[in-house]
Amino acid sequence: MLNRTQNTGLLFRTSGAEIRGNSADSRAEFIVAPPSNGTQTSDDAAKSLNVKALATMRAAILRLLRETPGGLTREEIEQRTGLPGNTVRPRVRELFLAGMVREDGERETESGRKAAIVKVAGGEG
Repeated sequence: MLNRTQNTGLLFRTSGAEIRGNSADSRAEFIVAPPSNGTQTSDDAAKSLNVKALATMRAAILRLLRETPGGLTREEIEQRTGLPGNTVRPRVRELFLAGMVREDGERETESGRKAAIVKVAGGEG
């Protein structure tokens, strides 16, 4: 299960203004500092990320979750979007930290393991 933090360091842009912190506004455009573990290689990789592409992927995942009232596991999100797990998991984490999605229960995946069900926060999906 994910643990939500109060100070996520996420930035949101709404109506041209940047806001630091959490936002439950689903219309917010994410501006997220690229992840890095502090090494030069990690810093270089983080700088190469396309922020617009990341926002597009988050929006696609959020839209899919809104269309799926029972929620989805991360594996199911991967299958339905065609995105790899190494792309889906960080985007779901960003949505979680922004207060836009939540974990609600578990179910068995195709691999037979239990996985958290991700749903839109606030009962939207």
